[in-house]
Parts: sequence; structure tokens; C-alpha cells
Amino acid sequence: MHIYFDLDETVIDEEGDEVRPGVRSLFEKLLIDGHQLSLWSASTEERGTELLAQHGLSGIFRNTVFREDYDPNREGYGKDIRYRCGDLLVDDSPAQVEFVQSLGKKGLLVPSFRTELKKHWIDDSLDIYNQITCMSEESQSSFSQTKKGPQNRGLK
Repeated sequence: MHIYFDLDETVIDEEGDEVRPGVRSLFEKLLIDGHQLSLWSASTEERGTELLAQHGLSGIFRNTVFREDYDPNREGYGKDIRYRCGDLLVDDSPAQVEFVQSLGKKGLLVPSFRTELKKHWIDDSLDIYNQITCMSEESQSSFSQTKKGPQNRGLK
């Protein structure tokens, strides 16, 4: 599955100071499982690439999509993950998750990783991993059903 992650308040906090607890191990598990990881961010390319480098996350993502790539004038365009063959968007924005779902793609809403919540933050990476795994299994199941075509019911 090709999974897009949001950057701000999903992978890192809104200030860009800290990586969400457990996210590195989450990425590692997903890559081992054979998933492709990409980043879709409302941040500018300059800010986004700087933050990825600062936190040692530069080489993880297959594709990166920044504001200049899809919404340069900040007109409120949604993250259309079909643009680069995405299957799932992991984001803290209900509007973005609903948008990708309206396109027939999968969306996973996660709690915002914000500065004021850090003191009480619980590592939720295992829960996110389990939800993605379930979504991936559902996708594989529906793909194999489609590939088989209609079942022969013994009719002549």
C-alpha cells in the first residue's frame, strides 16, 4: 500500500521541534511490511525539507508533496493522494481525511501532536500501525476478490 503522511501535527509538532513519539518505529515497521511511504504537507518545500533533515527523516519518503505542488496560493485545496497513486492518507485533519475518503481512498484520522499535549502524550504508534495493517488487509482482500471476478455458481 502507498501511504501518505501529513507532516505538521501528525509526524512532528506544529513548531517543528519534536517528532511524534514512536513514529520512527512505525515507519520502520511499515517499510519492512513492504509499504511505500510518502509525505504530503501544507508546509512549504523549504520548511518541510529542512524539518525532515533536522529530524533525520529525509530518506524515508518515496515522494514528497509540499504546498507549492498542490496549493501554492493557499486556496484550500485538499490532499488528492491520487495525484501520485496514493492509497491511504494519515492526517490529523478531519477535513483532509474526509476529502480523501470522498475520492474513494482511505483516510486515517490521528490525534494532533501539539505542543500543549506533549506532557501527557502516550505513544500511539502501535495503534496507528494496527489500523493501517487492517486497512491494508481489507485492500488486499477486495483486490483478490476483484481479480477473481464473479464466482461460478454451478449454473450452465
